[in-house]
Amino acid sequence: MLLTLSLLSGLVSCVEQERRPYYEDSYGPYDRADRYDIGTRIDNQQRRIDQGISSGELKRKEADLLIDNLNWIRDEYSWATRDGRLTQSEIERLSEHLNQNNRMITDKNNNKIRRVYTPPPPAPAPAPAPWHEQSGKDFRDRIEKQQKRIDKGVSKGDLTRQEADMLQDNLNHIRDEYSRMNSDGRLTSIEADRLERDLNVNDRMIQDKRNNQIKRLYGPASRAEEPKQDFLDFRMESQMHKIDDRTAKGYLTRREAEIVRQNLDRIKAAYSRMKADGGVSPNDLKMLEKKLDRNDNMIHDKKKNPIERID
Repeated sequence: MLLTLSLLSGLVSCVEQERRPYYEDSYGPYDRADRYDIGTRIDNQQRRIDQGISSGELKRKEADLLIDNLNWIRDEYSWATRDGRLTQSEIERLSEHLNQNNRMITDKNNNKIRRVYTPPPPAPAPAPAPWHEQSGKDFRDRIEKQQKRIDKGVSKGDLTRQEADMLQDNLNHIRDEYSRMNSDGRLTSIEADRLERDLNVNDRMIQDKRNNQIKRLYGPASRAEEPKQDFLDFRMESQMHKIDDRTAKGYLTRREAEIVRQNLDRIKAAYSRMKADGGVSPNDLKMLEKKLDRNDNMIHDKKKNPIERID
């Protein structure tokens, strides 16, 4: 009787372990989506990294890299669940990254600690230029510092992906404006003041988003002093940068990026034909802007705006 009870107890224990594999952060195969608990696995790994630091099993540099991986996974999880659900492909992708990080936490000797994701390439720095009228104001340095703070805000979870995208768009706009203004090797006092103002506003939003609502620094209203067609050129160039950025970060697949690029190429071609045929009417501009808006929505949030070709 005692032997029978002991065997039954062992069997129940095995079944219970099989029913809840993620509580021990196992990296074995999963068959069904409802057996994933991504949030629990993230919390478990955070606790184990903290324990590794306390016990001395993990060096500070190793722990920082594992935490950076986990923060990236946490951010990916937050982004994927914005619509209140996870698709099977999203679950598998998150689980695979958690599996990789778990193996490094569990057995770093046989699993070299490294990044589980590919960092996006750094934004190209503006070309060096003389500073005849910019005494003491190094805009290039400020732009690079803001870039690092946006990236750090995302990795730490202080900025949501949507907030970071908005701030990044602002910074790309400032960078493009600086390159355009400084193309002749000098900045006027008016141009310097304008760049300083935009950098200050973006800086306050990065530093304290609660008291400084994150919003765009540019748009048709803010560029009223420039021709409408110039702003359309700027929008098309900015949208190309956004496609490249979101592809590098993995939010767009190669196929999806190809479709939105082709859409943008069609818009550019239509715009060029209109100008060659004698000018662009207000109705033409409105139509082109509507297509740019549609393509931008697909780039920014493909879940709500399925990526498709624009005629």
